[in-house]
Amino acid sequence: MSSMLKTGNTIIPVFYHVDPSDLRWVGQGKRIYSDAFSQYQLKGRYSEEKLDDWKMALENASLRSGCVIKDSRDEAMQLKNIVNMVSKELGKVPFLVADKPVGLDDIVRDFEEAVESGHNAQIVGIVGMGGAGKTTLAKELFNRKSPSFIYSSFVFAVRDAASKNALHEKQKMLLKDLGVQDLAFDNIEGGKPILVNRLKSVHALIVLDDVDHGSQLDALLPTKDGLASGSLVIVTARESNLLAKLRGSTIYRIKSHSQDRFENIVENFLQACNGLPLSLAVFEGLVYGKSKDYWESQLNKIFRFLPEDVKGRLNVSYNSLDEEEKGMFMDVACFFIGKKKSWAIELWNGSRWSGLHGWETLVNKCLVNVDKNDTIIMHDHLRDLGRELAGRHRSFRVWHQEQIIDIQKQIKTQQYKKKWEECKKGSI
Repeated sequence: MSSMLKTGNTIIPVFYHVDPSDLRWVGQGKRIYSDAFSQYQLKGRYSEEKLDDWKMALENASLRSGCVIKDSRDEAMQLKNIVNMVSKELGKVPFLVADKPVGLDDIVRDFEEAVESGHNAQIVGIVGMGGAGKTTLAKELFNRKSPSFIYSSFVFAVRDAASKNALHEKQKMLLKDLGVQDLAFDNIEGGKPILVNRLKSVHALIVLDDVDHGSQLDALLPTKDGLASGSLVIVTARESNLLAKLRGSTIYRIKSHSQDRFENIVENFLQACNGLPLSLAVFEGLVYGKSKDYWESQLNKIFRFLPEDVKGRLNVSYNSLDEEEKGMFMDVACFFIGKKKSWAIELWNGSRWSGLHGWETLVNKCLVNVDKNDTIIMHDHLRDLGRELAGRHRSFRVWHQEQIIDIQKQIKTQQYKKKWEECKKGSI
């Protein structure tokens, strides 16, 4: 912290499960970090001058405006606040739209055409069913349009805040983004008049995300007819009737035809991934921005062959096993899926392997697991990798029906040859 202060750059402290006051007077026995500094002094590793410098740096940080995180349940929302604070300081847009649907640029253009047809409406509703991409579109619009406004604010999860009686906190966040400090109200009615005055006087872009009741709009947008010239408010909602009666508003409905084109294919990709984030990330890289036909061709290939990127990453865990553990991994992939864990361990012990130790190694490396019935389960991609390795290493593990049929044919062929030789010798 001391070195950071000397740079002269802006510092936004994040107090993670720490109260800012805990950083003050750390050397005077009054706060929780006092013992640590006392230990430093006793050991004499650092000079008194350096320790004093550190104490001053911590006290300096405690006096700065930042973010305090005390409850783990709020960490996701606090992270968004931190991103907003840093982005405002840097003058950059805050959101990474990681879940961009195919054709998002077309959707944005469609939205802008709808807004223009609404005669420069100042309040625009993005309406659609859950999961249709309303928030994704709102984020993208916010990213593109916020540089054109003096103030901007993206108010997430309005419906959720209302269910927790925390709309006044959303009011405070909105007002802070609009440049209002020292907010002392603790209820919705206390925030309304301040919002009315501010919304009338500043050129702002505001997004109210996931609104499901008129009272939420009334709390965060108490002046529908008195927005400053050029301001724009975007509201995402599942129902259009929330905005239908507002003067100067227009509705944009999320069209589903583009998503329907890919809906079944996406479901099949999710099935192919079977819950493995690594696979999903690899598949996304294969098909992002491609045509529907390309998606289908890749999907057909994926069901037949595991992508090399996935195979390579999974091989890292396999290669870290010793020879005995590799054998256990291939046993599970070929034979033991759906069998009782105790049965497999007993079988390995009977082969003079360290069954329990090997099993625990496989579990620790996330290569195998058990369900609630103590039955062995393995991800499909790990299963496919294990079976491929078993075949490649000539491990004499046979698990596929075609392999069994081939072996039966070979046995029969050998039997016929033996009988033929016996016939020639006159023994039959």
